[in-house]
Formats: sequence, C-alpha cells, structure tokens
Amino acid sequence: MLEDHGSWVLVRDDQGIVARQSKDRGSLPGYVGWPVNSRDDWERLKAERLRPTLEGRLPFNWPSLVLQMKQRDYPLCIGGSHAGFFGTPRDLLGPENLLLLYYDNPQFLKCIIDYLADFWIAIYGQVLDQIDAHLALIWEDMCYKTGSLISPALFREFMLPAYRRLTGFLRERGVRVILVDTDGDCWKLIPLFLEGGVTGLSPFEVNAGMDVVEVRKAFPRLQILGGLDKTVIAAGRAAIDKELEAKVPFMLRAGGYIPHVDHNVPPDISWDHFAYYRRRLNEMICGVGEGKHE
Repeated sequence: MLEDHGSWVLVRDDQGIVARQSKDRGSLPGYVGWPVNSRDDWERLKAERLRPTLEGRLPFNWPSLVLQMKQRDYPLCIGGSHAGFFGTPRDLLGPENLLLLYYDNPQFLKCIIDYLADFWIAIYGQVLDQIDAHLALIWEDMCYKTGSLISPALFREFMLPAYRRLTGFLRERGVRVILVDTDGDCWKLIPLFLEGGVTGLSPFEVNAGMDVVEVRKAFPRLQILGGLDKTVIAAGRAAIDKELEAKVPFMLRAGGYIPHVDHNVPPDISWDHFAYYRRRLNEMICGVGEGKHE
C-alpha cells in the first residue's frame, strides 16, 4: 500500500503496477503507474527481476516436487499468466504506452520482446532439464470485442519472430502442445499464431464473435478450448440445452476440442444452472464417445 484515502487506496501489485483500488472492491481498479517508463527502467528491471536463472525462483521443496512429477499420471504445463509477447510488455509499460511504442520507438520494443524470448527459453530450459512437460501456455489477452489490439502486420513484424524461436525451442524439448490464452475477437490472428508454432487457443469468447464451430471449419488442425457462452448458462435449462446441442456434438466428433465456458464463470450463474450445464455436458461427452450423436 502506497497511500490510504479512506474509501480507496493506492497500491503497487506484484507486477509493479500502481493502481487506485476501492476498499470494498465495488469497482475495477484505476491503473496509474507502470514498472517501465524509460529504457533505464527496463535495464534496471532486467538486472533486478529478469535474470535468466532459477536461483531464488523455486519453492523450498522443489527436489521432492520433481520426484513426484516424474511419477505423475497427469499432463504438466510450463508457462502461464504474464508470459507473452504482447501481454507482458503491456503489463510492463501500460496499454497506451505500449501501443505508442510500436510507432515511436519500435527498436526499443523489439529489444524488450527479444529479451523476453531469450529469458523464457533460458528459464524453461533449466526447468525442462529436470522434468518434462506435455504442454506450454503463452498468455497474451491481446484482443477485444471487435478485433486485435494490434494489426496482423504489427504482429508479424514484432511478435512472430519471437513466437517462432520460443515454440521451436519448446518442440525441441519435447513439448508438443503450445496454447495461447487470448480474449476477444482473434479471428485475424489465428493464422499468425499457427504460423508461429502455436497449436491451440482459448477461450473463444462468444460475444466477441468467436463461434467455435466456424473456427473449426476454417482451421481443422487448430486445438480449441472453450467457446461455450457463459451468459447462456444463467438463462436456464432450455438455453443451456440449445447452446450445448449447437456446438458440443459437432466439436467433439471433429476432435481437438476441450469444451468449457468461454471465460470465468460470472456470479449471476446459479449453482443449480451450473450443475445442470455440467451434467448435460458430461452426458454429451459420453454420448459422442459411445456414438449416440452420430
């Protein structure tokens, strides 16, 4: 906490972002400060927090965790939140500053992206020296309701080389599934993600025009997770049945699909409606497996 103003506080979070936050959490935070405001800030951040070493990054019981994971019967993921070539620079610079940097100082932004690629390859490599992983997750959240926050041309120039390097490294280390988490309308970016070595995306928000049936028809090899309209579940059983019938049987037969809601479950969904949704979804999964929806 930096300042206390009674009903609200000024705080710096674990990413170094400064925000105004109401104490009752009745409204979204207002972001007012970012970790990187200059090249000097970036160099200082690299030296303090982005050293390509596992030293100081592992839990105290890491050796026992490695032993457990070597005997696991579940898939293991490497990567995750705040690890992306748009999402991470946005958290470092702020969205407006990042978008301006593409034009005002493109070389500086390319330096940031290149360093992040080197950093993750080094960190992930040291982990994969000790334990294998089935999949990797890259976090971007780089789209909104009507499209991407940057053009496909900017993606190709700034992000695609880094994607190719990172995904190439991951494939060399035996990671075959590489997923990207991005909200919003990502239609125009899907070909670029695939070109960059990504194998799948999530969560395919329905209200942003991401119809998983149409995506599957357009991209037969893309791994798809999500795509079930979260707003429908609150509307009751008839609406739930309609949504599931329209998508799930076709998608499961087509393959390469994990069904779930198209983002976090909102609070207006009752427990009864959610339980009904899950029961019906499970029935459909079993039914497709037994050929009942053929």
